[in-house]
Amino acid sequence: MATKKTTKKTVKKSPIKAKTKKVERMEVMDTKVENMKMAGKDNCECGPDCSCDCKPNRKKLISWIVLAVLIILTGLYFLKGFFVVALVNGKPVSRFSLDRELEKQAGKAILNNKIAEMLVIEEGIKQKIVVSKEEIDAKMKTIEDQIKAQGQTLEALFAAQGINKEEFLRQIKIQILVEKLLGKDIAVEEQEISDYFTQNKAMLPAGATLESQKENIKESLIQEKLTAKIQPWLDELKAKAKIINFVEF
Repeated sequence: MATKKTTKKTVKKSPIKAKTKKVERMEVMDTKVENMKMAGKDNCECGPDCSCDCKPNRKKLISWIVLAVLIILTGLYFLKGFFVVALVNGKPVSRFSLDRELEKQAGKAILNNKIAEMLVIEEGIKQKIVVSKEEIDAKMKTIEDQIKAQGQTLEALFAAQGINKEEFLRQIKIQILVEKLLGKDIAVEEQEISDYFTQNKAMLPAGATLESQKENIKESLIQEKLTAKIQPWLDELKAKAKIINFVEF
């Protein structure tokens, strides 16, 4: 039986087509380079023989980075007090360590005061009690007169307590609010005023009379009675309130 031989035909690639494809690739590369020049891209992907404007853009990027670093360093220099509060023989005392120490010493008392203030304000709102600016100014005038009678000034008082006028006015507002909440049932008798004057005459200004000191003494006695009522009242408000402490001192 005869066997048929299969003959493979070899197809020769046309040199003209190959040359055309090479030209097309070169044209594509030229177009890519031109597009990158127009776009001003910094990250050039057109190879080591690139002739586009990459280098000037890289220099611009480096300049911006250097400028940003300088701005950050300048900011850190002027804000160094936020991170370091002192240097002892070149060794830093961090603000964090100082804050932690202050928290240990007074954190609990300050937190309790803040909680008490919030409870007082909430109770005032609940009972629809309002403190006017005129009441605050009048109270401040009374305190200022008392301080002047002792030969001192409000500025000296602010410095001694480490507060400013705004904080002082806020404290006065809280005080008036407490007086309105608790002072409704507080009364001061004339005999109490007379007894106070007699017992504390040595501490009063020279030449002071009962009549001249009557209002100041009455105010002092009211404050004493208020102070005696405040803590039990605050304890009652705290017991009713939902208080969650996230920090233990």
